[in-house]
Amino acid sequence: MFSDERTRIVVDEILKFAEEVGDAAIIMAGNYCTAMNLMYLLWLAEQDRRISEAYLIILTHGVLNETLQIHGMLMHGENNVAVVNGETLKYLAEELGVSSLSKLKFVYLPFCNMGREKEIYGNSSVISFFEELSDAAILTYDGETYLNGEYVASVQSVLSSGTYELVEEHVYLPVQVVDNFTNEVVEGYVEFRVVDEIEETNSTVNPYEIYDNNDNITLGFGLGRRTTHRQTYRITLHRKHVKAIIHRGKPPRSYVRKKFKHISYHIPPKCKVFSKSAKTSRINFRHKARSIPFIVGRFWRPPKAERKNFGSGYAGKLAASIIDVRNAILLVDEIFNAIYRNYYGVKNAVYRWIDATFNAPWSRWMRKPVKSILDNTVFRGANFVINFAKQYLKTVVSVAYSMIRAGKTLSELVAALIIAAIAKFANGILKYFSWTMDRLLGALSSVLGVDLSWVEKILNNWIDSNVRFLNKAVAYTESILKSAAKKLAEAKK
Repeated sequence: MFSDERTRIVVDEILKFAEEVGDAAIIMAGNYCTAMNLMYLLWLAEQDRRISEAYLIILTHGVLNETLQIHGMLMHGENNVAVVNGETLKYLAEELGVSSLSKLKFVYLPFCNMGREKEIYGNSSVISFFEELSDAAILTYDGETYLNGEYVASVQSVLSSGTYELVEEHVYLPVQVVDNFTNEVVEGYVEFRVVDEIEETNSTVNPYEIYDNNDNITLGFGLGRRTTHRQTYRITLHRKHVKAIIHRGKPPRSYVRKKFKHISYHIPPKCKVFSKSAKTSRINFRHKARSIPFIVGRFWRPPKAERKNFGSGYAGKLAASIIDVRNAILLVDEIFNAIYRNYYGVKNAVYRWIDATFNAPWSRWMRKPVKSILDNTVFRGANFVINFAKQYLKTVVSVAYSMIRAGKTLSELVAALIIAAIAKFANGILKYFSWTMDRLLGALSSVLGVDLSWVEKILNNWIDSNVRFLNKAVAYTESILKSAAKKLAEAKK
């Protein structure tokens, strides 16, 4: 399912929502996405004093088989899939001692039949569980839904609703100004204006209608009649606008001004809102731009790998040997997890660099077309980068393994992957830079703090012949693993 382009767009919208609305996000996928893990995270949120509100979004399939009396949502179980309904969730809540979910404010179930499950099975439905334990607004689909253009647009419309906090920051820095006519040196200051802007597009034309075809994937099990609805589709982009002005005289005090823009909430067709509390009938998310305003030199940098000193005693040697054995093995999933963790940071850094590069009055118009090319190619979501990595898996793993042995972190690999993807898929931006590809790659490597040799290895499909694979899930070098294992055995003596 994650190989589908529409799924990547939906996941990217969810990640963008988490970035703008939350202070922290926990993502469960694959074997980690179990009912017990879900309930345990909700329980932890209730216990943590730092958390005031929690939002829950579940992207899966809905199951409704009245003949077999099987109903609920599809999750992972013990080495298999499991159908989880309200009864399952209530049992797990009792096991953990969860009597209420007072911090849970919004539950989004954008998949099939959760509304119908509530209607047919009542207290044993997924919705009833959240209604009973929380005052959350629960937004879900009533019947069948398909992963088509209408669905993608409705998800984007829901998650972009709410109140946007727009910050206008004025920073004044004293400088000496030379008068071009008299050569007189006078006191002056530079005023930096950093302004949040919301670009909102409302249209009855579905921007994702290219995905309305006969190959739609259903988000449930069963057949249903597909209907289309004419509605207003909304796209919102949260940007920062930076301006620098030179003045004469002494600088005033810097200040920050905030204003708010509200985008009204719109319930898509076929969706319903459930809640036991009338107070939550209207959902209002608080959006806030998290990216750092552009200041020269403050671009993203990959963190350095930590070197731990375990000491020369028996315990220290044993701990160091265990770390060596672990570092001799690379789990392929670690690369994909690193992409999810670092994707937005690298993306924001590249866009801030673009803003800085096209910062002259005569070149600022170039920012939009350059970003548009990137938005439609490399920055279509973290899953696009993951799929790119999967296409060149042996090369990417070889580079990752070499990086780790060189004391680098996988976050630097993510930056190298994105630079390589820009070279392969977004070379149309070169006409705006008037640069060669080599110069562009060198500039991006400098901006993101990545050695260009790693990027070149990816582009040249370099594969380390010493790296071995186990079921495309584990990578290791035999000589390094044997050496680390030998040290571990000697440390245990």
